[in-house]
Amino acid sequence: MKKIIGLSIVVFASIFLLCACTGKPNKSNESDKGEIEMGTKKPIPDSQVWLHTLHPWLHQEKEQIDDYFDFLTDKSNWEYVAANADAIEFFGYIMASSDGWTDERVVRFCDMIKATGLRISLELAGGPDRYMYRRFIEQGVYFDYGNFDGVIWRLMHPDGNADGDPAMTREEAAGEFVHIIKEWREVFPDMKFNYLWNFPNHGWKGDASITYPGTPGYSDAYLDLIAVEKAAREAGIPLHGVVLDAPYDYNRNGKSLNGSSVKGDLIDRLLDAEREIKALGLKYHLIFNCETPGAMGPDGQYYKDTLLYIDEYEKRGGKPDVYIIESWYDVSPSKHIPEDAPYTLTYLTAEVLRHVKEGKPIDVSDLDFGWKPPENLTSVKKWSFADGKNGWAKANDISNFTVENGILTLESIGGDPYFVSKEDLKINAMDCDYMVLRLRNLTDCTGGEVFFSREDSRGMAAEMSCAYWMEAGEGWQDVYVDLKQNDLWDGEIWQLRIDPASGAGTFEFEYIELLKQN
Repeated sequence: MKKIIGLSIVVFASIFLLCACTGKPNKSNESDKGEIEMGTKKPIPDSQVWLHTLHPWLHQEKEQIDDYFDFLTDKSNWEYVAANADAIEFFGYIMASSDGWTDERVVRFCDMIKATGLRISLELAGGPDRYMYRRFIEQGVYFDYGNFDGVIWRLMHPDGNADGDPAMTREEAAGEFVHIIKEWREVFPDMKFNYLWNFPNHGWKGDASITYPGTPGYSDAYLDLIAVEKAAREAGIPLHGVVLDAPYDYNRNGKSLNGSSVKGDLIDRLLDAEREIKALGLKYHLIFNCETPGAMGPDGQYYKDTLLYIDEYEKRGGKPDVYIIESWYDVSPSKHIPEDAPYTLTYLTAEVLRHVKEGKPIDVSDLDFGWKPPENLTSVKKWSFADGKNGWAKANDISNFTVENGILTLESIGGDPYFVSKEDLKINAMDCDYMVLRLRNLTDCTGGEVFFSREDSRGMAAEMSCAYWMEAGEGWQDVYVDLKQNDLWDGEIWQLRIDPASGAGTFEFEYIELLKQN
């Protein structure tokens, strides 16, 4: 493997970017407590790695929230990462929120930032609220980078419906974006701005979105990029860079995982985007993460897949200016620290630092985190298909739904395929810990979901679902869905819905079964 010499690593905290800055804001934001010691920031190298913090309130567990603030207020459990990373990243609203941020924690965090020289990055969506960031400004901590997530398509489609008529043109949205960054520049004169978007959800140069087959998805990201860069440059506030969010799951073995028809694969597109972004003189940031283990675990699989992503991207010719190590998922990694404990976020970041800064080759061939089925299970309810569909019916984006020789076969046309059980199941959720799907997955997809409704709430909602992972290929497999992962799995279950995957192709089911663990 070709070594990469002289690179620095930036450790990001949370989902997207915004780096903390050494420049003072304008006078309206300076503390009235006298001169504040600023601390010395690390030099900015040509190539960096950033650490994005986890989102503590996704976990909703005291242990994870304590881990979050222990990480941010004491570097003793991540000395190597603190010394070698270049920046730490947060969601803007987490930094602005009062949740968990006691006065003592604010002071300790700011002291840690000044002691390490780490920059701070924020992921943003709108204009600044000076009051919300006052606590950090008063301690001499300011923000260097603002990463704005999908602002163009959000302004064009404020209702979230990309298929509807836009509220404004792309050029008008770019002008509004410039107005937003001007507001930030008034508060933080030295702040640099990055434009961020979810790459698979957008089309590219006239080709379809990977997530939404046959359509540009949210919008054509190439056209958005050209419009934003031009508007910012002409306004005298040129963009600093572009951040691409493209989880590894959307590209494996040269295929799009959801089976959509696209020109090339995700990494081909990313490499083309890298060329276009750098040709505009912008810094190219790439978020390295993986959706399936992030949503389902284990932590070790997230560690392994993230490193495999970096390895494949580099071997195919890619070289980001900034490597972003981040997870916004609610399962993995489950903790930030300590950095010497497998497989925390700082443990992963430390390995990336060794690779990028010291040229250590990536080798995870000896790691096996194969999931093992739960034990001591008793059947509660089983739907087999020897005598027909047994109450199940197609509901959306399924063209064929038949039973032959005891096998239920469905053809997904892509988009959002799902099928449903009959209503009024009268199943006690407390008696059912797992669902097992005996299936063959003849698509390239590896992730699905089970939705449920209760007798007291009969509509299907996103929060009433449980994700699962499966192998792609021709072999039969037992897919176990942990229903207990969702706290809303309670009471009397009214109906079930299975979303096998978002891509097109064939699924075969031998049976569906609910199980209790003794």
